[in-house]
Amino acid sequence: MPSSDLPRPVPLASLVLALGLALSAGTAWYVCDNAGLAGRHGGVPLLAPWLVLLGGALASLLLFRLLRRESLRHQRLASRVNASRAELAAANAALQASEQRLELALAGADLGLWDWNVATGTLTWNAHWLAMRGCAGASPLPSVATWKGLIHPEDRAAMQAALDAHLQNRSPAYVAEYRVGTGAGPWRWVLDCGRVVERDPQGRALRMAGTNLDISERKHAEEDRAAREAAERASRAKSEFLARTSHELRTPLNAILGFAQMMQLDLQAPLPPVQAQRLRQIQGAGEHLLTMINEMLDLNGIEAGTVRLSLEPVALQPLAAEVLQGLEPLARAADVALRVHLARDTSAVQADATRLREVLINLLSNAVKYNRRGGWVRLTIRPAGAARVAIAVEDTGIGLSEAQIGQLFQPFNRLGAERMGIEGTGLGLVIAQRLAQLMHGSLHAARREGGGSVFTLELPVATPTPAPPPLSLAAPAAVPSFAPAPAPAPAVPPQPKTAVEPAVPPPRERGKPLVLYIEDEPVNALLVQHIMGLRPDCVLRVAPDGTSGLAAVRAEQPALVLIDLNLPDMSGHEVLAQLRADPATRSLRCVALTADAMPANVERARASGFDDFWSKPIEVQTFLRGLDRQLALARGETGEVAG
Repeated sequence: MPSSDLPRPVPLASLVLALGLALSAGTAWYVCDNAGLAGRHGGVPLLAPWLVLLGGALASLLLFRLLRRESLRHQRLASRVNASRAELAAANAALQASEQRLELALAGADLGLWDWNVATGTLTWNAHWLAMRGCAGASPLPSVATWKGLIHPEDRAAMQAALDAHLQNRSPAYVAEYRVGTGAGPWRWVLDCGRVVERDPQGRALRMAGTNLDISERKHAEEDRAAREAAERASRAKSEFLARTSHELRTPLNAILGFAQMMQLDLQAPLPPVQAQRLRQIQGAGEHLLTMINEMLDLNGIEAGTVRLSLEPVALQPLAAEVLQGLEPLARAADVALRVHLARDTSAVQADATRLREVLINLLSNAVKYNRRGGWVRLTIRPAGAARVAIAVEDTGIGLSEAQIGQLFQPFNRLGAERMGIEGTGLGLVIAQRLAQLMHGSLHAARREGGGSVFTLELPVATPTPAPPPLSLAAPAAVPSFAPAPAPAPAVPPQPKTAVEPAVPPPRERGKPLVLYIEDEPVNALLVQHIMGLRPDCVLRVAPDGTSGLAAVRAEQPALVLIDLNLPDMSGHEVLAQLRADPATRSLRCVALTADAMPANVERARASGFDDFWSKPIEVQTFLRGLDRQLALARGETGEVAG
């Protein structure tokens, strides 16, 4: 039955009014009835009943109004009570929703929440605050002592200092980073932030609240980055030291090896046999030192990740023939036969041609050096499983023990070969293995049945199209130089040197090409002067710095300018830039001749406009071939130049 059809309760005031009227009517009837009896018997007149009735009615009406007013007041009060109850219920619902949103926000933000009553010393925190500290299943006493007890002992002092600064109103907020935990598990880093939310009139803190954020991942990343940066700084420092050492050693080596070659080439005053033998010992020691410098720099560049390789298909048959042909004199002198076996189905590998040649030369030359007279060395190329090619170098030498094989690829460890008088540095195999790995291959050694050793280099089969070079690995292009190519290393800053006074030149003969050498190191200038004596059809001038060199170039217009990169007043690059900017000297042939023969320097020299890059120490015959070629190009001869 609908609520609208239900009988409505009769208001109390209406009932009272009806009852009053009925009572008045009854009283009036009673009075009238008695009045009639009295009239018949000579009693009260008939006016009295009506007065009674009127009085009762007025009294009932007054009572009705009073009760009506009280009823309306009661209804209004009940309505206000109901409205207040509804508002309170809505406020409670909103509070619960707000608390739920806060919990969800804290959980989503991975925040722990704490509230500290500073006056009483009591603390409250949420479950995530405890979970950060490894107390998810426990309920420690919520106190300041518990809070500080869960902080790493080494971090408590810094945390307390930050807290005191804010409590004493010396900082706008409390911020601290520290490690937390129970000590039973790993420590975690948290970012603790808070503020005083209530102070007394004297400014003393009464209540403080804040949050915790787990920053362990960020801290670990920062630690890893700091360790990586420290390692990179150490690597750069080592590279710079080696590069500087290389530069400083190459300058005297340039004189030692250069003048030793000049003495050997001097047919007008040949050395006696004994002196010639001693000179060869000096030259051999110098070349050994130069090889060690180059290999140290090469290994350092590989380990530092600065060696860049150009991986492309490399045909093995012509490369093997070239390497074996180059080693034929060494094998013949050692009375060792060279053999080769190439499988028909091995055509090319994916590798850097220059670096692969370097690895093969190292393996084959070692096989010859550590062999016995009458022995042999065999180069075998065969398939080695899925998309791999094996290049094996076998020898009939003294072989290696298992212990020696375990120590084979350690830098400078020659496994006692230095006591046998066999030349070497102990770095060649280490470099070969690193290069094999950079070419996505491997190099390993084993004992050969019947005596001797076998070194196996495995490389991937060449892809149909040349592969792009790796992101951080690439070798510089072959550089015409006058010493073995050095390893990559940072460029050495120009070092102050003693100025060289230019020799007073004789009158320049008509038709003879002029070569200007801008060099501040006297011994280097003197060596080139002696070498140029082997080309009497050329004239050499020497300038000790960039300023005098530029003046000489503009005054004499040489056919060729040799420029050292480290000059006392400006760099060789600056000298070249000024020459290229001047229309009168723009087309001159300019060659960098320097001991800073690092790949970065080579690339920079070519990019800046040098026509060639020659390195020190100078190899005399190579220098002369390069000189002849540059002078021929200066004369406009574009045909093939000897050498």
